[in-house]
Amino acid sequence: MQKLQISIPKPCHENWQNMTATEQGRFCKACAKEVVDFSTMTDTEVLNYFTTITHNNVCGRVLTSQLNRPITYPMQIKKKMYWYWNYIVMFFMFFAKSNAVKAQGKLQEVPVAQNPVKRSSLPNGEVLVTRVGGIKQVSSKIIDGIVTDENRHPIPNATILIKGTKNGVVTNAKGLFSIRVLKDAVLMVSAMGYQNSSITVNEEDYLTIQLNTDFSNVVLGGISFTGLKNEDDKIVNNENTDTTGLKKVKQLDTVTVKAAYPTTRGEITVGLMGAVLKKREKISNKNETKLKTIKTTNTMKVYPNPAIHGNNIQLNMNLKETGLYQLQVTDAVYRTVFYKRINAVNKQQNEQIVCDSKWASGIYFIRIFDSKNSLVNESSFIVQ
Repeated sequence: MQKLQISIPKPCHENWQNMTATEQGRFCKACAKEVVDFSTMTDTEVLNYFTTITHNNVCGRVLTSQLNRPITYPMQIKKKMYWYWNYIVMFFMFFAKSNAVKAQGKLQEVPVAQNPVKRSSLPNGEVLVTRVGGIKQVSSKIIDGIVTDENRHPIPNATILIKGTKNGVVTNAKGLFSIRVLKDAVLMVSAMGYQNSSITVNEEDYLTIQLNTDFSNVVLGGISFTGLKNEDDKIVNNENTDTTGLKKVKQLDTVTVKAAYPTTRGEITVGLMGAVLKKREKISNKNETKLKTIKTTNTMKVYPNPAIHGNNIQLNMNLKETGLYQLQVTDAVYRTVFYKRINAVNKQQNEQIVCDSKWASGIYFIRIFDSKNSLVNESSFIVQ
């Protein structure tokens, strides 16, 4: 299982807003280098970045929740194949309905009273329902919009939640969203690294929502990163290093190179005039750890749900056995916001976590892993 841990030993105090926007973040004139914005990335995107770079001189902008913790790929949970049962049920329902119609014989016309419900199609996707008898009319419509930062740059993966409900959407890579709301609905907008905002829907059909950067939750600076290597990674001998075509090579040293996430291995020989000899070969790890999902008889209970910032969240877990476990809380796009190791002395384990005020409003997922990194339980909750 590939893991990564990042830290910023010496934070930088340059102003992020004064930097020039680039494809991956901003360009810092003081350092004359690009500062990569990791604060909007998921754990998968962060891992993909560090596994593809060919250097270790990285300057970045990260969330405090991304520092000094294991960053791993999210667990891929296989969905059970229940589709064939759907076809069987549909098959029997079809024939049951056909037999019922035949048994009824000829259909008789039944006089229908005046429809008490009037429906009107309104422009811009609105639907207006008016009922007779003094019942209040209800109207809804589809709202489109974009979420940006102070410099009008789009914010991907921002959460738009309808206040008082569990309904919401997440912005795409361009910061765009579309949501159906009732009139006078309040939208709660949030994103990791930004201050929360709320907006009341009036007559607008398109919303431009600006979020301000939450500098208390963001750190800039040179990134130090380490990977957890596999224990059975072996060193390759340098017997077959090819030196053909190089003249006056004086071997100074032989260095064994191993990737933090080993897919290749080899050696580097440093010679005069900066000559470098490389021998690389792909390796396959036969003992690679495969993540498994273990079924549990009871689901994990999370309360209160929805949760409120600053309050405690209680977890009631029914485990198959005692021992060491890992508790992980991720947001809607699988960015880890909380991590804790648990030593379960009882199968019925109760844990308590604080709903951090820095967590954006939206849906969050709780996952429990055993000592073999197998997923044993999961649940979700809403932060208002």
